[in-house]
Amino acid sequence: MLTEGWPFFYKIIYAFLQHFEKQIKAEDDLMGILTVLKSQNHIIKNSNKSKNPLSIDWNQLFHKAQKIEIDTYFIYKMHSNFDVDNQWFRTSFLDNK
Repeated sequence: MLTEGWPFFYKIIYAFLQHFEKQIKAEDDLMGILTVLKSQNHIIKNSNKSKNPLSIDWNQLFHKAQKIEIDTYFIYKMHSNFDVDNQWFRTSFLDNK
């Protein structure tokens, strides 16, 4: 994050969602999805022998994230068009890409 900035943050999120894609797709509602995502705060995979489907190896996740291609121009443009007062991204900049 310190060397790559915001684009790396989005790469981590994307890698995280890919890692838990099967569990997320198995849920029927938003609360189920949030439960899957929230559970990750407490379960860290310490070895390859972990049988818990919600475990995560953060080193592996970071390496996976580094390989993800992302449009850095879009990320920085999106952040420059964030409306702090309303807490949403203005999408009018998409037409000017």
